[in-house]
Amino acid sequence: MITLALIVMNTLVLANADPSIAAEPPKLMDGDHRVETGPSVPLFDGKSLEGWRGDEKFWSVENGEIVGRSTADNPCATTTYLHHPGTFADFELEFEIKLEGEGANSGMQYRSTATGPEVTDGYDLSGYQADFDQAHRYSGILYETRGRGIAVQRGEAVSFEADGTRKDLEPRRDDKELQKHLKAVEDDPKKEGWHTYRIVAVGPRLEHWIDGKRMMLTVDRHPKSAARGTFALQVHQGPPMTVRVRNLRIRELRPIAD
Repeated sequence: MITLALIVMNTLVLANADPSIAAEPPKLMDGDHRVETGPSVPLFDGKSLEGWRGDEKFWSVENGEIVGRSTADNPCATTTYLHHPGTFADFELEFEIKLEGEGANSGMQYRSTATGPEVTDGYDLSGYQADFDQAHRYSGILYETRGRGIAVQRGEAVSFEADGTRKDLEPRRDDKELQKHLKAVEDDPKKEGWHTYRIVAVGPRLEHWIDGKRMMLTVDRHPKSAARGTFALQVHQGPPMTVRVRNLRIRELRPIAD
């Protein structure tokens, strides 16, 4: 069987360096075609939510940021989402995210599908979520909304086969060290609470990176896996919170003809 590399970007790996702090995701080696990156393009114009779909009670634009906010006077009783109008398959998505409020919980849905107006508040969906929370208990995990729930924990590298079996691809990275890294960024006054999130999806291979460290890797061939879908931001039900997202950009990955 001939295996061709999926080359997302060049990676500089120094001798004896910790691979978890590589500046870019590593070369992807799973798939049937080589791919190249397209240009980096914004998904949000920094001015309006034109084309996006969500409950206007919770979503707005402030200072060039997408803002999702619940308050004591305007509580979020049901987890709600802001949907991007496009659908994407293979991509590198990068954005900055900042949460405010104790217990704040959010995330980026991708390769997701809207469930329809009859479900919850009319903005629900199913699919992958790159999780992010204020306490960093879940930040970086792979959650499957209306599916497998927590599918891959932070630090894990696993595969799911077509028969549903799960196996480790490499030893799990230290979760406490990854959480410590996230909290250090949180405490850095120069960052002002902003974290850089990168999601790479190429065929069945998915990676989550936050602040330069890989949080999760999976090769997902499970029957519930998704190959294409939309993006959506989340405001989780619960206490008052504010979700801020800016500099939302995507590079689509294109097959190279043999």
